[in-house]
Amino acid sequence: MKRNGFSLIELIAVIGLMGILAAVGTVSFRTWESKHQVEKQVKEMYADLNSIRIAAMHENRSHFLTGGASRVEAYRDTDPAPDGNGALTVGSDTPVCMWTRGFRDAEDANCPGGGLSYKNLTYGSSWSGGGNTIQFTARGLATLDSLGTICVFSTVNPSYDCIKISRTRIIMGKIINQGGACGEANCQEKR
Repeated sequence: MKRNGFSLIELIAVIGLMGILAAVGTVSFRTWESKHQVEKQVKEMYADLNSIRIAAMHENRSHFLTGGASRVEAYRDTDPAPDGNGALTVGSDTPVCMWTRGFRDAEDANCPGGGLSYKNLTYGSSWSGGGNTIQFTARGLATLDSLGTICVFSTVNPSYDCIKISRTRIIMGKIINQGGACGEANCQEKR
């Protein structure tokens, strides 16, 4: 006589296999999500650098991006009035809104996030070169003391995790040696 249905052993085997597949899928998703978050932060920093550079050319005045391990800030050179002096003076130069691509004054009511002139970074960044301040002149060129590299070290191996800043270009790249120092030689350009 033929019986239809599954035995208890077959059912337990199928449920066990589904559990293993779900666990592997969850781990893979979390790794993918972490890679995506690191890449997102690097791409946002890249976009912010380009926006500040364009704002400097558009307004015909120096603009600055300062940063550290956990946050970045943007400023427009306004001190002394009216055109500034080409040097960052925190507290006197005008902070600009980092949440819009128009780079409004941080006090502007149209600046989302309550007029924040900074962004907190989810993943710590390391800066090499001329320090933690990048200056773009009125011609959109990075000053010589602004040249360097920004790196976001992680264990998830994202596609983009560093940015090179030269006089005329801003280039995203991939860190070659995660255990190495942040620098131009350790950031391979990606196109």
